[in-house]
Amino acid sequence: VVGTTSAIDRLIQTGISPAELDLRDGTQENVTFDKSMLSLPPDVELRFVDPPSINLEWQDVVTRTVPIQASRAGQPAKGYEVKGTLEVEPKEVDMKGPASLVEVLQFARLAPFDVTGLTEGVYRRRLAIDDPPPRVRILGSKSATVTVVIARRQTEVKFDHRAVEVVGLPHARAVPALVDVTVSGPPEIVASLRADQVVPRVDLAGAGIDLKSDTHGSTTLKVKVELANAEAECQPPTVTVRW
Repeated sequence: VVGTTSAIDRLIQTGISPAELDLRDGTQENVTFDKSMLSLPPDVELRFVDPPSINLEWQDVVTRTVPIQASRAGQPAKGYEVKGTLEVEPKEVDMKGPASLVEVLQFARLAPFDVTGLTEGVYRRRLAIDDPPPRVRILGSKSATVTVVIARRQTEVKFDHRAVEVVGLPHARAVPALVDVTVSGPPEIVASLRADQVVPRVDLAGAGIDLKSDTHGSTTLKVKVELANAEAECQPPTVTVRW
């Protein structure tokens, strides 16, 4: 543009209003800029526009449903861990925009769920969906609810060939006589266990058998291990008790 110094200074301060293009017919492939498109003061003359024209590319506007992806940041309090996967509700969101942009979207990402310092419990937070690419917009809610479950950290240790103790009858014996025991629980509890504390038992007296009248016989019973603050699983889980 060309004009007086004061006119140009004013124009620099106020700027030029955007050029409005009438594209309602949806077929125009090229736009050439001229003075009629620009709002200039009377004492300012247009010399040229660079570039003098632009090409237009038309695309279909499409809507596509994409999954919502959640992530987490930080670490829970010591001795705790995130249990399972993060649950998201809703699980999907609709995106609308040019086909070339919408059709390549793989997912909508949420802001990370910060689990720093969390202890045991179920936590829910409403998190915002990250902004989509330019010219693509989210239809509906721009956030989702994420649920995180924090549990005590568990560890396992295996105690092999532990003798099965039969409770209720001194001369009764278990077949097989040895089982493997897997103990799971908090690391500090499991790490402190000794083999002699892991005693698999079957309770013949509590099985509802009249041992006075049934002086000889056999039955199948579940093997149990009693431990504080830990769980035990036996393999095999049952034995045959003979007396």
